[in-house]
Amino acid sequence: MKDLQYISSAGLRVLLIMKKALNAENDFKLMNMNAEVTEIIETTGFDTIFC
Repeated sequence: MKDLQYISSAGLRVLLIMKKALNAENDFKLMNMNAEVTEIIETTGFDTIFC
């Protein structure tokens, strides 16, 4: 995520679809986000799902 400058609702939707498609053994976390992306993730509540 370090090179990502912005994430749109479409990008958030893709992350959510990926999360639902994986089982607990193949889970993933979002790391190395810049301040702008972190703010979007936190504002949308995705930080409780992925971080």
